[in-house]
Amino acid sequence: MVLRNLLTRTLIAAVLGSISLGTSAQAQTDSYPSKVIHVICNFPPGNGSDIAVRYFSKQLADISGATVIVENKVGAFGMMGARTVAESKPDGYTIFITGVSTVLSGAKYLYKDVPYDPEKDFLPVSMLFKLPFVMTVDPKLPMKTVSEVTDYIRSGKAKGTYGTAANPGTISAEMYLSRTNVKLDRVTYRDAKQTQTELVNGLLDFVFFDAASTAAQVSENRLRAIAVTSAERLPAMPEVPTMAESGLAGYEMILTWGVVVPAKTPDATVDKLQDWFTKISARLETQEFIKKMGGIPAAGDRKRLSDVLQKETLDWAEYVRLARIEPQ
Repeated sequence: MVLRNLLTRTLIAAVLGSISLGTSAQAQTDSYPSKVIHVICNFPPGNGSDIAVRYFSKQLADISGATVIVENKVGAFGMMGARTVAESKPDGYTIFITGVSTVLSGAKYLYKDVPYDPEKDFLPVSMLFKLPFVMTVDPKLPMKTVSEVTDYIRSGKAKGTYGTAANPGTISAEMYLSRTNVKLDRVTYRDAKQTQTELVNGLLDFVFFDAASTAAQVSENRLRAIAVTSAERLPAMPEVPTMAESGLAGYEMILTWGVVVPAKTPDATVDKLQDWFTKISARLETQEFIKKMGGIPAAGDRKRLSDVLQKETLDWAEYVRLARIEPQ
C-alpha cells in the first residue's frame, strides 16, 4: 500500500510538472517578444550585405513592436556569426539573417573545422531573396561583353590574373574559366574594397563581386558590369546581360538569403517569426529595396528554405570541386 501510494504521488507530480512546463512554454510563446531581439550579422558594418541585414532588422522591429539590435560578428569567413547563433539560447531572441548558401549549405566543403553543425544546429525561418554575382572589369578598358573579355585574355594583352575576396566570387570565376577554356591565376584578397582597388589600378583582368556591392559602383562608373550570374537580368542593372545570354548556356551562380534561428527554438516562436518575415517580404517597399540593392525577391516559408538548403548542399559539393577550392 505504501509503495502504491508513493507511485501514485510520483505519477501525479510528473503530470502536474508536465502541465506546468507546457503552460510555462505556452506563456513564453504568447508573450513573445517581451525583450530585445538580437540579429547577428556576419558581415562588416557598412557593406552591402550589412545594409540588407539592417533593413530587414528595422522592418522586424516595426512589425513586431520589439527592440531589435544588430550585432556584427565578423570573422572566420562568416562562421563566427553562425557559431554565435548556434550557441545561443533557443528562445527566439537571437536570429541570423545571412547568405545561408555559404555558411550553411557550403560550409562543410569550404572549411576543415566548422564550429557548428550546419544541418542540426539551426532551424529555417524564412527565405528572403537571391543574390547573384557580377563579372566586372576596369571601366577604362575597352571590353564590354563576355566574349570581348575572353578575346582580350587570349590575346596576350591581359594581366593573366583575376581577383577574389569571397568563395562565391571564386566559384563564379572558375565556372567562367572552365566553360571558355581560359587559364588565369587567382589572387585572393582580404576584402572586396582591396580587390576593387587592385582591379581599377590595372592589376587584375576581372573580378566577380556580389551584386549588393556592385550596383552603386556600376551606376557611378567606378566599375563596368559585363554580365550577371543569375538566370535572369537584374532590375538594378537591366542593361547587363546574364552569363547565359552571353554565350555560356546553363551558367547560374546565385546565393540564397534567409533567416534561421538556433535549433530547438519553439515551433510557435518560429511560426511567429515566419509570419512576420512573410509580411515584410510582401511589402512593396521591401521588394523595391531588394531590387535596388541588386537582389531578386524570393520569399519563402520555413519549408521552402529547408528544401533549398538541402538542394544547395548538393550543389556546393560540385561548386567547390569545380573551383578547386581547398578547405581552409
